[in-house]
Amino acid sequence: MVEEADWELGGMIGEVEVRLYASLMMATVRGGRENRSFTMLFEYINGNNVPKQKIAMIAPVITESGDGGNMEMSPPVLSDEESLAFVLPAKYDINNVPEPMDRHVELSTIPKRQLAVIQYKGNNPDSRVRDKTKRMMSMLKEKGIEIVGRPFLMRYNMRIMPGFLKRNEIAVEIKI
Repeated sequence: MVEEADWELGGMIGEVEVRLYASLMMATVRGGRENRSFTMLFEYINGNNVPKQKIAMIAPVITESGDGGNMEMSPPVLSDEESLAFVLPAKYDINNVPEPMDRHVELSTIPKRQLAVIQYKGNNPDSRVRDKTKRMMSMLKEKGIEIVGRPFLMRYNMRIMPGFLKRNEIAVEIKI
């Protein structure tokens, strides 16, 4: 079983969870095709780094779309392009994380933050991601919750897993 990023439940807004995440160390590839980006990140955690060290895989894998799911968003905008990111184990910070050998792999620290999250099962066709995103954003808007940045997709299972078993989440940073 794959370890998951730590968070605490801060409350509920209908079916939307409000989660409090600690600071996270991320390895990200921006602007590439998803399969190639995944390969670069997978190679990084499998030793394509200095000191050629294996790094445990942590769920979720995070996908950010440059169009923000075609939703109107308030600033700040984190990125204007597609990105794919792996969460790194909590033992790493900017001072001790292995350095990527591939220049496309970027390391960054995401400060602790509060996320609104809606879960669902199944595969991720664009229509489902868009529908779930709109549903969550509508609930947040209705409650007057301030959105920070753009929604993103968090996936918890390998692609080979049957769709009905896959756990997915749409998340967006919020201020309450």
